[in-house]
Amino acid sequence: HAEGYVKADVTSSGVEMNYVYQYKDHLGNIRLSYTDNNNDGVITASTEIIEEKNYYPFGLQHKGYNNDRSSIGNSKAEKFGYNGKELNEELGLEWHDFSARNYDASIGRWMNIDPLAEDMRRYSPYNYAFDNPVYWIDPDGMAPQGPDIGKPVFEEPEWMTKFLAFLTTMNSKKAEPKQKKTKKKKEKKKVDNKFTDIEVVDKDGNKSTVKVKFQNTKDGKSSDNVVNKNLVKAVEGAVKEAHKKTPITEILITATTNGVHGPSSRHYKSNGSKAIDLGAVNGVNISASPTDAVKELQNAFENQSGARENFGPHLMKKSGSEYIHSGLKAKLKKAREKVKSNHKTHIHWSVN
Repeated sequence: HAEGYVKADVTSSGVEMNYVYQYKDHLGNIRLSYTDNNNDGVITASTEIIEEKNYYPFGLQHKGYNNDRSSIGNSKAEKFGYNGKELNEELGLEWHDFSARNYDASIGRWMNIDPLAEDMRRYSPYNYAFDNPVYWIDPDGMAPQGPDIGKPVFEEPEWMTKFLAFLTTMNSKKAEPKQKKTKKKKEKKKVDNKFTDIEVVDKDGNKSTVKVKFQNTKDGKSSDNVVNKNLVKAVEGAVKEAHKKTPITEILITATTNGVHGPSSRHYKSNGSKAIDLGAVNGVNISASPTDAVKELQNAFENQSGARENFGPHLMKKSGSEYIHSGLKAKLKKAREKVKSNHKTHIHWSVN
């Protein structure tokens, strides 16, 4: 009880309840235990004071006086003293049991680390009552309390709170592995008047890419040149359409605005850069005996908007009409037969 304890004495007439009262100071230290043993309403110092205790500030009990204990007390109850806590005398430890931790009054330190050490970082986790036991108490070994019970035990100044938060942020940044900055590759914009690889879909809906390769010609110039955008559309359309009939994996462009042609050739920039030559399909050189891929490419080009010349080993057509027919005059027919013989090993395409 806050005011003391009850001692039960068994006598011949039954059990007698003797009340032992305790005087405590402002820190909860039990300073004096007494009882009205004869029930006369008066406390006789010589016979009814059970025990007197005096302490140094950190809890060590004074020695050399007031050591006498009356036999009318309770030996177990008398172990409670400093801060109202039980003194553990086993093995000569002389530690006070504060529930959460054990306290050694001879050195003024806890024998266990503070379970709330993170909340009071400016103090040692073994300190007792912030090293000021005259003002502070620690009811259960968890954290000191002052006279204003219920208020925070320790409030850090605002500047310290901000500073500690800053340090925490900096430490977390150091702990994080540095991530290498990766430069974003600039996506190449598709130029609509230059040939690039062609995305295709087969008859079963499978997607793939047709590789477009370029070759240097007799004039030493590459065939990878800017051409008329309608020509690019027509070639891409023919490749996509042909791929639905037979696989097209690669085409080789042997001439765009380069190479050696007649003055009126649609290959040249001066004539609109409206023609190309294909020298191989799927890695196989075009020959007089066209492959299925060559046949389907020429057939597909006939269906493209603006298609003009479609010369090769499979077809010889111009603007959709047969380039060589029986109604031609002998001289013109001979000239066109020569054109036909020159296109047995490549495909020539042009647009209007």
